[in-house]
Amino acid sequence: MTMRLMLFVLLLIFSCKDDYQKELHTIAFHKSDSLFAANSEFYKNEADSFCNKMKEDKFQFIIDSIIEIRREQVKQLRKLE
Repeated sequence: MTMRLMLFVLLLIFSCKDDYQKELHTIAFHKSDSLFAANSEFYKNEADSFCNKMKEDKFQFIIDSIIEIRREQVKQLRKLE
């Protein structure tokens, strides 16, 4: 009888585990979603600042490249004179 009772209790424990995991997953999803929503303005500002920094760096690289090419062209033109 004791063995049957233990098996029954174990059966109940293992059968409830899936629902418990789903509930935890749902709670975690809602919490992470609410945290993201609460901080979304901060994330947008951070992303914008990264984009602006990358744009400035690329723009400066392009300008420097154009200046270098133009200097080479001026050198070449001076050699022709």
